[in-house]
Amino acid sequence: MQSGQDVLEISPLVKSLNALLARIHAAVERERRWTANAAHELRTPLTGIKTHVQIAQMSMTNEPGPARTAITRDALHNAHTGVQQLQSTLEQLLQLARMESATEGDGGGMPMRSDAGEMLRAFEQACAQSTARAVTERPHWTAPLTQQIEPPPDDPQWHHACVALAPALLVSAITNLTDNALRHQNTAEPVLATLALRKESDRLWLEVHVRDHGPGMEADDIALSTQRFWRKTQTSQGSGLGLTIVQHIAESAGGELVLRAEHPGLSAVLRLPIDNTTLPRVH
Repeated sequence: MQSGQDVLEISPLVKSLNALLARIHAAVERERRWTANAAHELRTPLTGIKTHVQIAQMSMTNEPGPARTAITRDALHNAHTGVQQLQSTLEQLLQLARMESATEGDGGGMPMRSDAGEMLRAFEQACAQSTARAVTERPHWTAPLTQQIEPPPDDPQWHHACVALAPALLVSAITNLTDNALRHQNTAEPVLATLALRKESDRLWLEVHVRDHGPGMEADDIALSTQRFWRKTQTSQGSGLGLTIVQHIAESAGGELVLRAEHPGLSAVLRLPIDNTTLPRVH
C-alpha cells in the first residue's frame, strides 16, 4: 500500500486549495463590508433628496403664492445639492472599483506607464478640472489655485522621467488632492499645487504637493483620513473616498501618500518613484 505516499503527493494541492478558500472567504467578507458601507453612504443623500422633493410638492399645494415660491425654490435647490452629492459618491465608488481592478492585474488594456509629457499633461488637466469646479461652486473665487512645476518643463531632468502609473490614474490622484484642498480652503489665498522632481537617497521621485489653508487635521484625524467613507464630521462635504483612492493609486506604483498638518491647513504629498530604467546611464 502507498497511502502515505499518496497523502504526501496531494499535500501541496490541499494547501493550495486551503489558501484559495481563505482568500475567497476574505474577499467575500471585504465585499460584504464594502457593500454595507456603500449602501449607507448612498442612502443618506437619497433620503435627503426625497425629503426636499416632498417639501416642494407640499408647498405647491398648501402655501400661498410668495411663500410657495420661496419654499419651493429652497427645497429644489437642496434637492439639487443632494443629487450632486449622490453623483459624486457614485463616481468615486466606480473610480475606486476600476482602480482596484487595474492594480490587481486587470487593467483592461490600460497602459501602466506615464512619461514626462503625460505627467505634465496630467497635472495641468487635473488642476484645470478642479479649478473649473471650484469657480462654479464659488463664483467670486477668481484664482483658487496656483500651479508651479519644479524644475521647469524644459529642464533635461524631465526628458527621460517615467512613472509606473497610467496617465488616467495619475489625473485621478491629482484631481482628488486638488478637489479636496479647494473644498476645505476657507481663506482668500489660493491653494498651491506643485509638480516636482525630487532626489532622495540617490533616487529620483515625482512629487505632487498640494497645500491648502483650511481647518486642517490633527494627527489622529490624519491616521483615519484614508479609510473608506471617513469624514471629519457627518456634515463635511465630499464622499470620504478621495484620499482612499489616492493612497491606493500611490501604493500601486510603489509610492506613498503623505499628509502633514500645517498652520493653518494641510499639505498632501503624493510621491511616486521615477523608473530608473528609463533614465540615461552616466558613464
